[in-house]
Amino acid sequence: MRHNMLGIEYVATHQIVLVSTLFASLGAAVQNDSANFFVATFPFGGYLSLQFPISGEKDRTVALLIGEFEQTIDGKHRLAISSALREQISPAEDGKHFILVLGPDRRLWLYPDVYYRRLLATLKRSPLPDRQTRRIDLLFAMARVLKPDAQGRVVLPEKSMARAVISEKVTLVGVFDHIEIWPTDQWERHVEEALPSYGEVLYEASERMAALDKSELTT
Repeated sequence: MRHNMLGIEYVATHQIVLVSTLFASLGAAVQNDSANFFVATFPFGGYLSLQFPISGEKDRTVALLIGEFEQTIDGKHRLAISSALREQISPAEDGKHFILVLGPDRRLWLYPDVYYRRLLATLKRSPLPDRQTRRIDLLFAMARVLKPDAQGRVVLPEKSMARAVISEKVTLVGVFDHIEIWPTDQWERHVEEALPSYGEVLYEASERMAALDKSELTT
């Protein structure tokens, strides 16, 4: 399963149903453009494109980053990446360093560097500028390569911190293929607000997958 800022790739129709249901619960408008591709547009103006392989295509996997871990950013801007998160990343396949980017919600996101470079290799760029490319250029300009030390700590650049929503007490959140850095108080508030509808989102996804199974049996 693959998720990223520029595109998401899944290997099963059931996963598409589940993820589209979760996005819809966040207020996203989901539009199917083809049999294996759709776009989710969010109220805050951002969007995510999702694509999964057509039957017979080779699946490509990436580290699945999960969990929530509270940490403290020290006076030297050092942040320890929890060992539980680092153990979920294969240095040989995904990379031993991180690419730091500013997410659409102005929270800092960390991607394994080799994996992120593979994502960028899939982008098709024209030698001539266009409006869509110019919108994305800022993402790359503000990105930074972070190299963990022997203790698994990275140094967050001062500029990156100034542009982001961040605090001394943070929670590192594993989100599919990247890590999001949330101020701990905001993360706890987000979880508290989402929990009341959490069960309904899962039930809705389950019902949609059951309906899909039924339709497959009748075709």
